[in-house]
Formats: sequence, structure tokens, C-alpha cells
Amino acid sequence: IQTAEFTPDGRFIYVGMVENRWKVIDAATFQVIDENKNFDGAVLDFSFHPLDKKVLVSSDDHYCREFSTENGEVLFTRKMDDPVDGNIGSFYSDRGAYKIIADFTEDCEVIDAASGEIKYHYHENFEGHHMVVTSRDERYLFIFHPRFWRKIDLINGKEVFIHSFSHPVKITYVNAIFYSKCNSWFHYLIPF
Repeated sequence: IQTAEFTPDGRFIYVGMVENRWKVIDAATFQVIDENKNFDGAVLDFSFHPLDKKVLVSSDDHYCREFSTENGEVLFTRKMDDPVDGNIGSFYSDRGAYKIIADFTEDCEVIDAASGEIKYHYHENFEGHHMVVTSRDERYLFIFHPRFWRKIDLINGKEVFIHSFSHPVKITYVNAIFYSKCNSWFHYLIPF
């Protein structure tokens, strides 16, 4: 098992496997009710849409796929360039207006969930990013690095702020500073 997530209603458990597949398990009976074997890499993560019956599935074949949780239909597919460390992650913004896909090393894409249009593409080859979060109102994207962080306005698709640290710091420390200064809360953090 690589990862496991409960659906927002708690009725099912999605289990990502190292063997290039995922299973859906009934949380009450623990019976496998669905299985998808159509991956060329381990299933790394699930992110459930906050309002609709959809799930983003990230896998180490460098794909992010969106599925209907009602019938398993593929709704969206996006392949990231082959990241240096081979992993990608994806999540929905707080209200589900955006899909955020990141490869943890150089690239991050923010995609309009309704139109499929890329709203913002971030590329940084100096230093890999460690955490990507959106503001609860879905207006801003924050990209954290060990030495600096950026704030991007998603309405205009432009960087509006960058803050640099004088020396490398642990991301948990950066997180604590950010929360205390901005008094903001975020829905989902991409794991390191």
C-alpha cells in the first residue's frame, strides 16, 4: 500500500498500491467494490473534490488523472514532464475551482477545473519547492521553498510577492511564520 484516503462522506476508502493500481473499499464491510489497474506506475495520492463526486489521482508514471467517483470514468488526464525525483502530487483548491499539479522539483500548474485552461505555470530550476497551498478564497497560490516563498494572484496569473530568507530554514518553521503573520488557513498541503 502506497496511500489510502477516505471519501469525504466516509463511506469508502481509496487505496493506492505500489503495484500500479488502486482499489475502492467499502468502509462498513471492508469489501473491495472497485479496482483500477490502468496505471504504469505506483498510485501516490488521492484528492477528492470538495463539492463534486470526483477524485484526482497522482501516480509515479508522472500522470494526474481525474475520475468520477460515481462510475469510474476518466474525466481529465495531464502528464507532467518527467520530474527529477519521479513524483508528482495534485489537489483541488478549497472550493474546487482549480486543480493544482506539482512535481516537487521544477514545475507546478494551476488548471481551471471548469475550462481545463492552464491559469498559471510555475517553473523554477534553482531549488525544488516543498509545499504548494491555496488561500481559502482561491485567489492566491503560495509556493514554499527552503529559502524563499512566492505568492501568485490566480485571477491575474501573476506573481505578486516573493519573500527570501537569509539562510535555509525548515519548512515547518516557514509554515509557522506564515500562519502567524497572515492569519490564514489552508485546505491541503502537498506532502514532501
